[in-house]
Amino acid sequence: MFKISYNHVLAWQYANDMVDKVDAEIAKVLQPGFSKAVTLGRSPNTFQVNVMVNPRGYTHWFLNEFRKHKDLRLLLSGSTDYLRSVCDMVRMDSPENFIKLTKRKYDRCYAGQSTIDDFHTIMTHVFVECGYEIKGFVDQESIINGIGLKVCPYCGQTYIGTVKYQRGSGKLHLAKAQIDHFLPKGKYPFLALSYANFIPSCPSCNLSHKHIEDVMDDQGRMKIMSPYDFDATKFMFEFGLKNGGYMNDDNIEVKTIFDESTIQNRLLKEGYKSIMGIDKLYEYHNDVVMDILIKKAIGLTSQQLYYNKGVGIDDAFLKRYITAIYGYEPDPGQDKKRVMSKFIRDIVKQVDEMVKKANG
Repeated sequence: MFKISYNHVLAWQYANDMVDKVDAEIAKVLQPGFSKAVTLGRSPNTFQVNVMVNPRGYTHWFLNEFRKHKDLRLLLSGSTDYLRSVCDMVRMDSPENFIKLTKRKYDRCYAGQSTIDDFHTIMTHVFVECGYEIKGFVDQESIINGIGLKVCPYCGQTYIGTVKYQRGSGKLHLAKAQIDHFLPKGKYPFLALSYANFIPSCPSCNLSHKHIEDVMDDQGRMKIMSPYDFDATKFMFEFGLKNGGYMNDDNIEVKTIFDESTIQNRLLKEGYKSIMGIDKLYEYHNDVVMDILIKKAIGLTSQQLYYNKGVGIDDAFLKRYITAIYGYEPDPGQDKKRVMSKFIRDIVKQVDEMVKKANG
């Protein structure tokens, strides 16, 4: 719901801290004797296969490429464009590389083999099981604090500040934002440790709305935008009346209007509706619209009183006035600090245009 500025300095510092640890895990699976036992099928018809790295296969080539110091740093600190280019490269080798090893995949790709080279399994082992999921491997609190958000960038509705306090037992408790992998680590495990893939988010978005849904289609097109690439012009909020009559909470209808001018934009529309449920999340905020209308009416009345008394109002005063009336200035720069900032900004703009039209 708002754009995050990518901090290249923090990303590079993160890569410096991580590169040797990740490289060490890569080295382990490239050793000739490495193998990982995986159980497939359902009880009682389970069977076991050994997953290893074929020195002549794609898995070996991929990991060996990222063992080179520069490329591993890029994988850890590269921009969202770079991460998508890595996904494109993996997709070109085989779409199967994105699929978890199951009996169905085994029957389709490895039937009859007891030892296999499965890219997804090896990547999950290196970057997720021996990386992100190891407690302390990634300093999540430092990453969250470094990005410096107070509001969830996915929904824009929830504060995600870090709070430390003591429980009744005296034990220190930490309540903080969760880290969502924008490109889910379940499908893109090789990006599980990539800084640009870490998005601080609220529990609802991380565990319910966005969760593990794939945000990229089979052709590499985005279904929703990464907060680092967010473009607020792709959709906007507006309101209308459900029925004729007076404006009140029950009669106000909130709508999410999407830009459908391109195929990519239409894909984003479907993604924000089916993955994030943005239209449903905001349709209940008709009370906020009503508050804005009331504040606008108060504002217009106050301005008229000033004008009737012959008191001029300069731009600086109006700017302070907007801040006082709406609680804060509806400025995109405030999105990461204020909940529902885009929503309020869009509705305020619509109300202002309605007033201008009414006044001729």
